[in-house]
Amino acid sequence: VYSGQVVGSLMNAMASLATNTLVGLLVTFLCWRSASAVFISIDANAQECFHDTVKAHTKMGLTFEVSEGGFLDIDVKINDPRGREIYSSNRETNARYVFAAEMDGVYTYCFSNKMSTMTPKTVLFNMEIGDHAAAAKKEDDCECSPRSRSLMVTMRSVTSMASEYRETQMSTCDQMSG
Repeated sequence: VYSGQVVGSLMNAMASLATNTLVGLLVTFLCWRSASAVFISIDANAQECFHDTVKAHTKMGLTFEVSEGGFLDIDVKINDPRGREIYSSNRETNARYVFAAEMDGVYTYCFSNKMSTMTPKTVLFNMEIGDHAAAAKKEDDCECSPRSRSLMVTMRSVTSMASEYRETQMSTCDQMSG
């Protein structure tokens, strides 16, 4: 029993280290992009939507990366204040879409995992509004910059390592209790 407690403590410490590394990478991402990024988990057969109120002619830029789950794909949709679809993409792993708001109002962007029947997805995204979106469009012409792309790959790697670690931890605990 004692050795099981030691192993459990060691595994928890390793999980904490992986989480702290992921948080550190996220902070770095925030500093580089001068925008706020969000990690979300989207259950199988579910959709998560977000809303931003903007003025006409304001530049907006949505960047996202699926970091965990299934084939690392997600459906994305952006609607204008009238509900008209202005961007739609199916089964994307990552993308960047920059546009100018045509009118004042609430713009809605949704990430859908409705195509999945079992696997939740983890998505990192940010919506840049105003000068940040315009500067990003000039910097990388609607593609992730090499620095952002490198960070996203590193974050995906850390997330994958954390998932593998959790699976190993669960397997080890099952063996010890069985």
